[in-house]
Amino acid sequence: MFVEISQMQRLIVFLGHPTYSLSVVLFSRLVSSGVGSYLTSSVEVRGALSKEVIKRVIQRHVNEVRYCYEQQLTLNPKLTGKVSIKWQINADGRASNPMLLGGDATTLPNEEVGRCIMSRIVTWEFPKPRGGGIAIVTYPWILRSSGSMAAG
Repeated sequence: MFVEISQMQRLIVFLGHPTYSLSVVLFSRLVSSGVGSYLTSSVEVRGALSKEVIKRVIQRHVNEVRYCYEQQLTLNPKLTGKVSIKWQINADGRASNPMLLGGDATTLPNEEVGRCIMSRIVTWEFPKPRGGGIAIVTYPWILRSSGSMAAG
């Protein structure tokens, strides 16, 4: 939120009106969220739950992920990258054993964001996998501030 406020202040000077500034910031936030969602469409699931079901649960908790990122973004306004986490959905629908993936899977140069997201994931409830089995999920989040759009 602090990043958006500073962007709005700069845009007020540039555009000359607070309403225009608010519109540009909100539009860029929505576009970057949409691009992030599109880029994270590569969910990997092994087990008895569909990708669509898992994506719906993740989308319900997107504000928690955003909070984790924005906490660190206030310390480093240029923080951007990908965080990939693998976790298990147990037979009761509870998430467990989150693990931050290394190498090319995670490019965000701040492990605290990953730790924060993992602490949130274990509180999420998913539908129970069919047949009482488990599901293994690998999910990448592309994180960038609303003011920095990646070309691609």
